[in-house]
Amino acid sequence: MKRFLWILMATLAILLAPSKLLAQSGLCISHIFDQYGSDKGVTMVELSKDMLKTYKITLYKSISFKDVTNYLPAILKCLDDDKANNKARKIQEVIEDGSIISAYYQLPPITSKDKTPLKRYILYKLGAKNKATLVYIEGYLNSDKLMEILFQK
Repeated sequence: MKRFLWILMATLAILLAPSKLLAQSGLCISHIFDQYGSDKGVTMVELSKDMLKTYKITLYKSISFKDVTNYLPAILKCLDDDKANNKARKIQEVIEDGSIISAYYQLPPITSKDKTPLKRYILYKLGAKNKATLVYIEGYLNSDKLMEILFQK
């Protein structure tokens, strides 16, 4: 009976959370969110579809570090891995003293439940006093529209 309940709960968890399973599928940065999202000095945000519908975004996840010093090697490694292994298109990258301080990449689209291609983006910013933010976005918007949203006043 316990085994049956365990299998039932695992099956329900899989069926009720398909977007989380597909989101960031195959991306190294997913480990950054999973591994460090609950650490002290780290803030992780995931917005609901209802909040994002206006912007044609289906998933928004960000993780911000008050002091990224201990996490920076893992983040930069994941950015490099995702650029190489997932054929991310570099939209913008700012390198200072040999290190990435700002990055904006577009990943190849994935197919949504309704067979529509979802565009995917990774954004990264290293700020003053070793603060950093990593963002993953999925949706139907193009890169120009995303830039417009990010820089609107």
